[in-house]
Amino acid sequence: MNKIYSKIRKLRKEKGMTLKELSENTGLSLSFLSQVERGLCDITLMSLGKIADTLDIDLKDLFDNEHGTKYYFKEEEHKIIDTEHSFLEYVKLSG
Repeated sequence: MNKIYSKIRKLRKEKGMTLKELSENTGLSLSFLSQVERGLCDITLMSLGKIADTLDIDLKDLFDNEHGTKYYFKEEEHKIIDTEHSFLEYVKLSG
């Protein structure tokens, strides 16, 4: 998660936005956003979505990284896990 937090800070600065502006545009408190960028607290997907919208990026872009690790799979990439002697089908949905 720390990579996500540092990515938020990097993108915010690239856009020339202050923490106060990000706070005003997301409705999230300035102190909370400061803690998020420093990796001192956890954040919900809803709050990440507000930040992504304000930074004009897709939420998924916060999760992509240079090492190719995927945190999500498209439906056509779902892997079916076959279990013997069972009528259930398990599908791997994430990395």
